[in-house]
Amino acid sequence: MSRQVGPRTRLQAWNYYADNLFNSSFAEATTGRAVGAGQLSLGAQYHYQRTVGNGGNADPRRAYSSPGRQAHALSARLGYQRGPWSLSANYSRITRTGRFLFPREWGREAFYTFLPREREEGYGGLDAAALLAGRTFAQVPGLKAEVGYGHYYLPDVREVALNKYGMPSYRQLNSSLSYPFAGWARGLRGQLLYVYKGALGKTYGDDRYIVNKVDFHQLNFILNYDF
Repeated sequence: MSRQVGPRTRLQAWNYYADNLFNSSFAEATTGRAVGAGQLSLGAQYHYQRTVGNGGNADPRRAYSSPGRQAHALSARLGYQRGPWSLSANYSRITRTGRFLFPREWGREAFYTFLPREREEGYGGLDAAALLAGRTFAQVPGLKAEVGYGHYYLPDVREVALNKYGMPSYRQLNSSLSYPFAGWARGLRGQLLYVYKGALGKTYGDDRYIVNKVDFHQLNFILNYDF
C-alpha cells in the first residue's frame, strides 16, 4: 500500500507472510521541502517480524526462525539534493529482541544504510551509520557516480543468537560508476564497483571470522539487463 499525503509526504506499508516461517511488516514515511536551491528530504522506517508456526522445523535447533522470535528494526535518513549532487546521512538499529531474518536469495532488505556486498540480515543488536553521495552528469545522460561509507556495529562474533553469520563489526567503503546503454544495447546496464571492508570488532585470531568477511579489497565489473 502506498499513499500520497499532501504535496510532499508519502506513506507506504506492506506485509510479507512466509507460511510456517515468519511474518514481516514494514512501514515508511518520507517527506521533503525546498531549502535554498536544493531539496531536503527526511525518511523513517519501521520493520517488525515474528515467527510463524514452528519457524520451518519442529526441532527448534534446525528452525529457520526460532519459535517465539520477534525482531524490531528502525531506519532513518536525512538527505539533500541540489542539481546533479545528492547526499544523505543514514542510521539503522535492530534491537536485541531477536535476529532480523530474510532469505538473501529473495532480495535485499530495505534499510537506508544498505551498501552493496553486505547485508544487515541475520543480526540483532545492530547499530549502523552510513554516508551516501551521488552525482549525475548532464554531458553523459545516465552516467552516475556514487560513494558510500559506513560503520556497522554487531554483537560479538561468538554471540550466535544475535550474529547468525559470525560477522565482526566492520567499516565499509564503496565507490561505483554506472551507465545504462542506449540504442541497440538498450536495457543493458554496466557498473564498475570497488569495495573495501575492514574489521572493527574482535576476530580472536580465527580465520573463520576474517576470510571473505573483512580486511579485503574487491573490484567488480557488473553487467545487468533490465527487461
